[in-house]
Order: sequence, then structure tokens, then C-alpha cells
Amino acid sequence: MGSHPDAEETAASYYGLMVGWHFYTPGPEDSVCRSPDLCSSVFLKQLEFGLRFPLHPFINLLLQRANVAITQLHPLAIRTMVVWTWVCLFKEWEPSIDVFRSLHFLKMGTGSSEGYWSLYTEPGFCTSYPKLTSVKDWRERWLFVQPPTPFDHPRRFRNDVHARFETATEWCVAKVLPVTDIILIPGQMRVQEYFKTDHGGKGETIPHTWLPPVDVITEKLYLSRVGLLPAQPPGKLWQGGPSFCRCFPISTCFCC
Repeated sequence: MGSHPDAEETAASYYGLMVGWHFYTPGPEDSVCRSPDLCSSVFLKQLEFGLRFPLHPFINLLLQRANVAITQLHPLAIRTMVVWTWVCLFKEWEPSIDVFRSLHFLKMGTGSSEGYWSLYTEPGFCTSYPKLTSVKDWRERWLFVQPPTPFDHPRRFRNDVHARFETATEWCVAKVLPVTDIILIPGQMRVQEYFKTDHGGKGETIPHTWLPPVDVITEKLYLSRVGLLPAQPPGKLWQGGPSFCRCFPISTCFCC
């Protein structure tokens, strides 16, 4: 594991890494598939798409239920996880694993992408907008991140990924749980229906209701607004800058 203090401090400042957490640059012999003890690998594109440490409890739960390491996920999968969680928190809905997996499933890539998993949305739904279909050269830049206490989600590549975020019992019964087996209560069904789609001009599929612009809400201020970028206690600092509390006022009006 290499060390480039300037680069590491710049990344910690830019991505709002809390005191006690550390980024390390990989050395020439390091592999993204096998992180050092206590560390996890993370692609810079995943950070650009809103992933922050420490992870929000729901993002952490998704990794636990999928039994997947962060760097096994395509950056667009992280993007969708972050945006969907942001919308739920902003709308003051409790993020639900059952609602999330009724809308999404993981699928492993093929060819050069084998071993990496993408997140797909069920037909008739849209959970991030505008949609992206590809990201170039995302595997070229990555870091190690070390927490003050050990991670409780997989840190290294796994073969037994739970594509529908199954529990251990569900996964033993059916390796991929049919979406029809996911039962939602009325409140969860209303959240699910929020993400339905309409047809726009030229056959474009667009959200039926308001979804925030992804390039806006992945900024530090807006992630902080809903708790996806944790605030430090009063008087404390992120590495390189001040913290914003969950109630920090925002200047952009998100009308819905």
C-alpha cells in the first residue's frame, strides 16, 4: 500500500472524510480485489457519484444484504443507491430494503466486466435521473479507505453475491428471489409508486414525479442536507473544512 500524503489529504478534503478516517493510495503491487487488513477499496468514480464515509446505515445495509464489496459495484450502481436513498430521506420516508429490492436487482457483467455488478431498475420505474448508460475508464483510479473501527460489510470480492438483496435464508432457498415474492405494505407501495415512469417525447422514458438532478445532490452540501454526508459534532471539522448539519439551509428550491 502506497502513501502520497498530498493526494490523500486532497481527496479527504474534497470528499468530506471525517476525522479518524484515512485514504491511502495503492502501490504498484496492490489489487483492488484484495484490500489490506481494516481497509476497503473504493473507486474515485464511486465517490464522484456521492458515496461517502462513514456510510449511511441504509447504504451499509444494502452492501450487507447484497453480500458485496464496494468495488464489486459499478459506479452507476452506487449512483442509483445514493440517489434513491437521498430522495427517501429528503421526502422523510424511512428507506426500506423491501421497497428498494422491489425496484432493483444486481447483475454481473460479462467479458472484461466479469466480477463487477451493475444495478438494474425494474421496467416501468425510474430511480435516478437523468440516466447514464456508461462510464469510461472508471477502474483506473481507486483508493483504500481505512475506518477508525472495522467495516461490517464485505471488504473483498465475493462470489456469493445476493442479486435481489436476499436474506441469508432467502438466498439458501432461491439464489435469486423472484420480485413477485416481495410483499409490500400500503405505505411501502406508495413509495414504490412514486418512482413510476411516463413516456416523454421521442419515446423517452421520464420520471412520473419529481426526481432531483443527480449532479446537484451529489455535492457536499446536499448530501449533508439529508445525512448522507455525516455532520461532525459542533466545533469539529471534516478533514479540510467545516461541517454542515442535517438542517443546514439550502438555496436551491426542490419543488415537488
